[in-house]
Amino acid sequence: MPPFAVNLAALVAAGGRCSRWGGHSAVLRGILRTREWFAEELRKLEVKTFASAGNFLLANFGPGGPQLFKQLEREGILVRERTHDLGPGFVRITIGTPTEMKLALKKIKQLGFSADTRQ
Repeated sequence: MPPFAVNLAALVAAGGRCSRWGGHSAVLRGILRTREWFAEELRKLEVKTFASAGNFLLANFGPGGPQLFKQLEREGILVRERTHDLGPGFVRITIGTPTEMKLALKKIKQLGFSADTRQ
């Protein structure tokens, strides 16, 4: 499903990788740690986050969210906007590596999003 669609070759490669993946529990723990860290950083900006059991985070950036999401896209950071499904400001953020998530947080702050500009 766009914007993160994958083709059949990618799915086959991922399936093969998963069947040989012995160190997945360490990777999963890393994703969980990164997700919790990122959620806490967003909460410091007064962004409402919601519990997740997956490799993503649902967050509500408030009325200024849609504009922020467009700016992030121009910066090369793709998020799955959920405005049409849940309301203005909702977004689903896939958890990447710690480095990727630090960059996303840095860009959010650089683009001027803060607790003061949330409205």
